Amino acid sequence: MNDKALPLSEDVVEFIMTCRDEELAAITVSDIAQRFDVDRFKLTRQFKTSKNTTLEFFINREKMIRSAFLLASHDDMTVEEIAERMGFCTSFYFGQVFEKFFGIVPGKYRSYLELRSGIMDRRTGPGNRRQKPQKSTSSLPERRKGIKDRRKDNEETTNRVSIQYLLRMMSDHDS
Repeated sequence: MNDKALPLSEDVVEFIMTCRDEELAAITVSDIAQRFDVDRFKLTRQFKTSKNTTLEFFINREKMIRSAFLLASHDDMTVEEIAERMGFCTSFYFGQVFEKFFGIVPGKYRSYLELRSGIMDRRTGPGNRRQKPQKSTSSLPERRKGIKDRRKDNEETTNRVSIQYLLRMMSDHDS
Protein backbone atom coordinates (compact mmCIF):
# COMPACT_ATOMS: atom_id res chain seq x y z
CA MET A 1 0.00 0.00 0.00
CA ASN A 2 1.22 3.48 -0.84
CA ASP A 3 2.31 5.60 2.14
CA LYS A 4 0.43 8.54 0.67
CA ALA A 5 -2.83 6.56 0.42
CA LEU A 6 -3.40 6.28 4.14
CA PRO A 7 -3.00 9.98 5.03
CA LEU A 8 -5.10 11.02 2.02
CA SER A 9 -7.87 8.60 2.99
CA GLU A 10 -7.76 9.80 6.59
CA ASP A 11 -7.97 13.41 5.40
CA VAL A 12 -10.94 12.56 3.19
CA VAL A 13 -12.72 10.79 6.06
CA GLU A 14 -12.08 13.76 8.35
CA PHE A 15 -13.36 16.15 5.67
CA ILE A 16 -16.57 14.16 5.18
CA MET A 17 -17.17 13.79 8.89
CA THR A 18 -16.78 17.55 9.50
CA CYS A 19 -19.05 18.65 6.62
CA ARG A 20 -22.32 20.27 7.61
CA ASP A 21 -25.46 18.43 6.48
CA GLU A 22 -26.03 20.87 3.60
CA GLU A 23 -22.47 20.37 2.36
CA LEU A 24 -22.67 16.60 2.69
CA ALA A 25 -25.95 16.54 0.75
CA ALA A 26 -24.32 18.16 -2.28
CA ILE A 27 -20.87 16.57 -2.13
CA THR A 28 -19.58 14.33 -4.90
CA VAL A 29 -16.44 12.29 -5.37
CA SER A 30 -15.31 14.81 -8.00
CA ASP A 31 -15.71 17.65 -5.48
CA ILE A 32 -13.57 15.80 -2.96
CA ALA A 33 -10.93 14.99 -5.57
CA GLN A 34 -10.81 18.62 -6.62
CA ARG A 35 -10.53 19.79 -3.02
CA PHE A 36 -7.54 17.48 -2.39
CA ASP A 37 -6.06 18.17 -5.85
CA VAL A 38 -5.95 14.53 -6.89
CA ASP A 39 -7.39 12.57 -9.80
CA ARG A 40 -10.88 11.24 -9.03
CA PHE A 41 -10.03 7.68 -10.09
CA LYS A 42 -6.80 7.69 -8.11
CA LEU A 43 -8.69 8.94 -5.05
CA THR A 44 -11.32 6.21 -5.30
CA ARG A 45 -8.67 3.50 -5.74
CA GLN A 46 -6.64 4.73 -2.76
CA PHE A 47 -9.75 5.05 -0.60
CA LYS A 48 -10.91 1.54 -1.51
CA THR A 49 -7.43 0.13 -0.79
CA SER A 50 -7.01 1.77 2.59
CA LYS A 51 -10.61 1.69 3.90
CA ASN A 52 -11.86 -1.49 2.22
CA THR A 53 -15.01 0.32 1.07
CA THR A 54 -15.86 2.67 -1.76
CA LEU A 55 -15.91 6.41 -1.26
CA GLU A 56 -19.48 6.60 -2.56
CA PHE A 57 -20.61 4.02 -0.01
CA PHE A 58 -18.81 5.91 2.78
CA ILE A 59 -20.54 9.17 1.82
CA ASN A 60 -23.95 7.46 1.70
CA ARG A 61 -23.27 5.74 5.02
CA GLU A 62 -22.54 9.08 6.65
CA LYS A 63 -25.73 10.53 5.13
CA MET A 64 -27.74 7.62 6.51
CA ILE A 65 -26.23 7.90 10.01
CA ARG A 66 -27.00 11.61 10.07
CA SER A 67 -30.51 10.97 8.73
CA ALA A 68 -31.16 8.45 11.48
CA PHE A 69 -29.87 10.95 14.03
CA LEU A 70 -32.23 13.60 12.63
CA LEU A 71 -35.15 11.17 12.73
CA ALA A 72 -34.34 10.42 16.35
CA SER A 73 -33.73 13.96 17.56
CA HIS A 74 -36.03 16.18 15.48
CA ASP A 75 -39.68 15.19 15.87
CA ASP A 76 -40.69 18.40 14.12
CA MET A 77 -38.99 17.38 10.84
CA THR A 78 -40.85 15.11 8.44
CA VAL A 79 -39.18 12.28 6.56
CA GLU A 80 -39.56 14.36 3.38
CA GLU A 81 -37.71 17.31 4.96
CA ILE A 82 -34.90 15.06 6.16
CA ALA A 83 -34.63 13.45 2.71
CA GLU A 84 -34.39 16.88 1.09
CA ARG A 85 -31.85 18.08 3.67
CA MET A 86 -29.61 15.07 2.98
CA GLY A 87 -29.75 15.65 -0.80
CA PHE A 88 -32.15 12.92 -1.95
CA CYS A 89 -34.41 13.84 -4.86
CA THR A 90 -37.45 12.02 -3.46
CA SER A 91 -38.47 10.72 -0.08
CA PHE A 92 -39.30 7.39 -1.72
CA TYR A 93 -35.70 6.92 -2.86
CA PHE A 94 -34.48 8.08 0.54
CA GLY A 95 -36.67 5.43 2.16
CA GLN A 96 -35.25 2.74 -0.11
CA VAL A 97 -31.65 3.66 0.70
CA PHE A 98 -32.44 3.99 4.42
CA GLU A 99 -34.06 0.55 4.45
CA LYS A 100 -31.08 -0.95 2.61
CA PHE A 101 -28.73 0.40 5.29
CA PHE A 102 -30.77 -0.23 8.43
CA GLY A 103 -33.31 -2.87 7.46
CA ILE A 104 -36.25 -0.63 8.41
CA VAL A 105 -38.04 2.25 6.68
CA PRO A 106 -37.60 5.75 8.18
CA GLY A 107 -41.17 6.07 9.49
CA LYS A 108 -41.03 2.73 11.29
CA TYR A 109 -37.59 3.59 12.62
CA ARG A 110 -38.97 6.78 14.19
CA SER A 111 -41.91 4.80 15.64
CA TYR A 112 -39.46 2.24 17.02
CA LEU A 113 -37.49 4.99 18.76
CA GLU A 114 -40.65 6.49 20.21
CA LEU A 115 -41.69 3.09 21.49
CA ARG A 116 -38.24 2.49 23.02
CA SER A 117 -38.21 5.88 24.71
CA GLY A 118 -41.63 5.33 26.28
CA ILE A 119 -43.42 8.03 24.32
CA MET A 120 -45.89 5.55 23.00
CA ASP A 121 -46.53 2.07 24.24
CA ARG A 122 -48.68 -0.14 22.05
CA ARG A 123 -48.94 -2.78 24.74
CA THR A 124 -51.10 -0.59 26.98
CA GLY A 125 -53.57 0.44 24.27
CA PRO A 126 -57.17 -0.78 24.31
CA GLY A 127 -57.54 -4.39 23.32
CA ASN A 128 -53.83 -5.05 23.47
CA ARG A 129 -53.41 -7.57 26.24
CA ARG A 130 -49.96 -8.86 26.87
CA GLN A 131 -49.68 -12.56 26.60
CA LYS A 132 -47.79 -14.46 29.23
CA PRO A 133 -44.37 -15.44 27.96
CA GLN A 134 -43.82 -19.10 27.26
CA LYS A 135 -41.46 -20.81 29.66
CA SER A 136 -38.27 -21.98 28.07
CA THR A 137 -36.19 -24.94 29.08
CA SER A 138 -32.90 -23.11 28.41
CA SER A 139 -31.39 -20.67 30.86
CA LEU A 140 -31.57 -16.92 30.34
CA PRO A 141 -27.84 -16.47 29.56
CA GLU A 142 -28.06 -19.21 26.92
CA ARG A 143 -31.05 -17.51 25.26
CA ARG A 144 -29.32 -14.11 25.29
CA LYS A 145 -26.19 -15.62 23.77
CA GLY A 146 -28.27 -17.18 21.01
CA ILE A 147 -29.95 -13.87 20.23
CA LYS A 148 -26.62 -12.06 20.01
CA ASP A 149 -25.17 -14.78 17.76
CA ARG A 150 -28.17 -14.65 15.42
CA ARG A 151 -28.05 -10.84 15.30
CA LYS A 152 -24.33 -10.90 14.46
CA ASP A 153 -24.87 -13.53 11.76
CA ASN A 154 -27.75 -11.52 10.29
CA GLU A 155 -25.66 -8.32 10.14
CA GLU A 156 -22.78 -10.14 8.46
CA THR A 157 -24.91 -11.87 5.83
CA THR A 158 -27.18 -8.92 4.96
CA ASN A 159 -24.64 -6.09 5.30
CA ARG A 160 -27.25 -4.14 7.24
CA VAL A 161 -26.58 -1.97 10.22
CA SER A 162 -28.49 -2.91 13.37
CA ILE A 163 -30.42 -0.41 15.46
CA GLN A 164 -28.06 -1.06 18.37
CA TYR A 165 -25.04 -0.27 16.19
CA LEU A 166 -26.70 2.93 15.01
CA LEU A 167 -27.48 4.04 18.55
CA ARG A 168 -23.85 3.34 19.53
CA MET A 169 -22.64 5.39 16.57
CA MET A 170 -24.97 8.26 17.54
CA SER A 171 -23.74 8.24 21.15
CA ASP A 172 -20.10 8.10 19.97
CA HIS A 173 -20.82 10.98 17.60
CA ASP A 174 -22.23 13.10 20.49
CA SER A 175 -19.16 12.50 22.64
